[in-house]
Amino acid sequence: MSYNDNIYKGFREALKVHENLAVEAYTPIDEDDAEKVIAQWFAEKSNPAVTDFVKKRLLVLADASFEALLEEHRDWRNSDGNEILWLDSRNLDSLNVYSRYIPLYGASHLAGQVIHEFGVEKAACVLANPVLEPLEQSFEGFRDGFKESGGTFDANDAYYLATSASGGFNMADSLYRLSYELDSAGYRFVFPVAGGSSAGILRYTREFADSNTFYTCGMDSDQQAYSKRVAFSVIKRMDTVVKEFVNQWMADSTLEMAKTFGLLDGYADIVIADAFKDAESKYAKQREIAATAEEEYLKKTGRR
Repeated sequence: MSYNDNIYKGFREALKVHENLAVEAYTPIDEDDAEKVIAQWFAEKSNPAVTDFVKKRLLVLADASFEALLEEHRDWRNSDGNEILWLDSRNLDSLNVYSRYIPLYGASHLAGQVIHEFGVEKAACVLANPVLEPLEQSFEGFRDGFKESGGTFDANDAYYLATSASGGFNMADSLYRLSYELDSAGYRFVFPVAGGSSAGILRYTREFADSNTFYTCGMDSDQQAYSKRVAFSVIKRMDTVVKEFVNQWMADSTLEMAKTFGLLDGYADIVIADAFKDAESKYAKQREIAATAEEEYLKKTGRR
């Protein structure tokens, strides 16, 4: 969905610039399938059919769920002509792979403040699972921002679609049903951090448009076109990160192993929906509060 779409967009932009760049995409069905694909990719580094025609290769892993596989396979490391870029990772130096990370704590903190300023008193957060750090980080940011602006939020206001690190991202029907339950329970806003599952809540808000007090937000990209009940979108400019990395990699530039980009860096933000644009100028103070909170959070968690 939107997260992977942004990654693909970054590669499409890079392809426009580099005629001698080729891109292949693969979506594994589970962790075992992913392990086989990556193992095969590394095995090909000694295949003359590849090495005689390809100067160098880059394997891009698109989310934090690959951590266990990278920890298990110590032979999967950057080497001459075969390198790994790990997106949305924990930037573990011990793994010796490139990592680029966009924390959403700050943008989510801003989202929590803004939706309370919109007048929402009861909000919920739905996450794909309780395992992956980027998901929990977004949840903590939203919770802290909502409470910063005077709202009340506790553990009962958090919901999970699955229990495993790879689960919860393609459960649109489950989130559709859960949206009805949350609406009926009196929640006026739902903050979804669940990848493609978010299509379920967007569908619910379209089909029950008469419930004009129930809102949600887009995630990773501007999704206001999918529903009039999208008050704003939390955006992650992963396309920019990918494009910049590939451009430097193709130019044989010296690359930093790990980089973190946040609200202050302009790689994460919120985009207010057009229907609420007249209120956008009010949130300069909230943005400063969110940026400060994110920097403190990143330092506390060893990200800065």
